[in-house]
Amino acid sequence: MENRYAWRGAVVALTVLSLAGSLAAQRRGYGGGGTSTPLDTRIEVAAWGGWQFGGTATGYYGINYNNYAQLHLNADVNWGAALGFRIKPTALVEIVWNQQTTELILQDRGVLPDSTLFPVTVHYIQLASQVERPMGKTRLFGTGSVGVAVFDPESNRYGSETRFSMGFGGGFKSYMSRSLGVRGQWRGWITLVGSSGGGMWCGGGGCSVSYGGSAIFQSDVSGGLFVAF
Repeated sequence: MENRYAWRGAVVALTVLSLAGSLAAQRRGYGGGGTSTPLDTRIEVAAWGGWQFGGTATGYYGINYNNYAQLHLNADVNWGAALGFRIKPTALVEIVWNQQTTELILQDRGVLPDSTLFPVTVHYIQLASQVERPMGKTRLFGTGSVGVAVFDPESNRYGSETRFSMGFGGGFKSYMSRSLGVRGQWRGWITLVGSSGGGMWCGGGGCSVSYGGSAIFQSDVSGGLFVAF
């Protein structure tokens, strides 16, 4: 899928969220003087687009390649969405989906140049916890998540691969009305590709992550809209 289709999809999603937020605000009778953070809302829907980078797997073995060759995911646009359920005035549980369509590159082949292998789409499907800190009409938040990463190559030789993954990050949410707001975030993704495991624990003081084995690290910076119901 080319980048222009990715951006079109993100624009459509954000437009739908904007319309939904306006309708929700009208139903609530919001006129600009309401509370800055609607604690009576129970559901949040968010959509975003941004830039995703990183993603290198070392120790690739293959015919005619040395033991130090690397598989690398090119930096490219990403987009995604989240469905959140508010469990406390300053805490949510989210179902998160994030996608990046990019190319897989073979690097560090000794005297041979880098080579593009094939396009690949990376999906992160995660269950996340989000803790907020109110600051007027803006809320800072931290997040941690666990789930899977799905690598879907456009290749006749290779099929999709699903691996355990974790995420962490932070950002802000700023309310433009009682139901509609802007969301910006930075996140890191850890995908285990070895034979070991990992885990995450979240409490009132934050989240801690542990893992073992080889892993792929990616990050993204993204922004979009959210609607609270």
